[in-house]
Amino acid sequence: MYEVPQQQDHKHAGISGILNRLDSSACDTFIDMLKADALNLAKKPARLFAIAAVVIDPTDESKFLAVKRPSNAKSLPDVWGLPAITVKYGEQLEMATVRLARDKLNTQVKFLGCLGLASVGRGEYELTLMDVVVRLAGKEPSVWEAPTEQTKYVQQQWTNELLILQEAALKGSACSRILLQSQGITY
Repeated sequence: MYEVPQQQDHKHAGISGILNRLDSSACDTFIDMLKADALNLAKKPARLFAIAAVVIDPTDESKFLAVKRPSNAKSLPDVWGLPAITVKYGEQLEMATVRLARDKLNTQVKFLGCLGLASVGRGEYELTLMDVVVRLAGKEPSVWEAPTEQTKYVQQQWTNELLILQEAALKGSACSRILLQSQGITY
């Protein structure tokens, strides 16, 4: 069950103060897990690593970029979430972040830090995902112009409404859960 904290002003606070919640130990743990997994590629079930970006609005630091998954998405169709990408074997965290911005949003970002880490079972594989916090460093993001060959988002919006992520979190979205929990919203 999804619970909203007793504070009613959470709705308008958005991600204000998120830079105070960055967790360098999450970065270190994620990098260690990537290294350990590279040494054990035959492990069953398979493990995938991914990052999702909390993109801070350059004009209002209480807002973040939410993206909507297509109706034909293999997982979590038609829900709002954060832009995400699978980390390639041997890829450094900062390079995966650059690739996410380029391939999924058609822009550039500056890596600011890590917010949190979660693992979830997806049936045939285990997904370990980390939310990273980034600041826009290029042009306005555009999911419509993004060159990705993977999941192509169908909508985007700058928002301070964290509850836009509720449906995804309830359906198992690790990135949505990490961001909501970091803001004191449990489900």
